[in-house]
Amino acid sequence: MSSLTFEAVYENGLLRPMQTLPLKSDEHVTITLHLTAEADWPEDTDEIYREIEAEDRELASKMWQGVQNTWPENGQ
Repeated sequence: MSSLTFEAVYENGLLRPMQTLPLKSDEHVTITLHLTAEADWPEDTDEIYREIEAEDRELASKMWQGVQNTWPENGQ
């Protein structure tokens, strides 16, 4: 088993290497992360969950409107 050390940046949900890696397409790897800076986690994680819940409810409401628009007139 060999190892490779490289720098990467996390952007929009993806971990992007800062250089081209010597890997084959679809090659599976195991990644261990060592953060170079202290993670900026808020102390009030409950607030994060409340925000996510509100966003989920809003998205579900918009989706339900679309479903209702495609619902048959006679309810079947």
